[in-house]
Amino acid sequence: MEEVKFLYKSVSNSTMLKEYKNDPLLRKLVDMSWFKEAELDSLLCYKFASNQSKGLKEAILLRDKKVAIGSFFRSYRQGRRVISRSLATLLLSSLLGLVGSDIMNSIPNLDKVLHELTNNQESYHKVIVLLEEFLNGMV
Repeated sequence: MEEVKFLYKSVSNSTMLKEYKNDPLLRKLVDMSWFKEAELDSLLCYKFASNQSKGLKEAILLRDKKVAIGSFFRSYRQGRRVISRSLATLLLSSLLGLVGSDIMNSIPNLDKVLHELTNNQESYHKVIVLLEEFLNGMV
């Protein structure tokens, strides 16, 4: 079975979102994000299919739940909008002084640390607590 590396995990084409539902850190981040599961599932399936040089039909078949092409596109488009608006919100918050430059400058480091720490499942709880403290202290 083929696998593709997303973030720090490899997932097979039959376990897209299911794999992430079982991961405590990713589950927490999904819960804290603006993503709906259908949006995230469509984004992951599309990314997986694209990485495998597969078409839209294959991406749709990878969804956890069978959907029509229109539903797939709608959830995919909504997922992309969540990403765009989240980034715009962060940039606007920075420009208005709602989020300090120290926070903005620490985001790349946080991303790097998250990728390093999440390879060790024993550190998950600590990572989740630190992440919550960081996000709650942003504003």
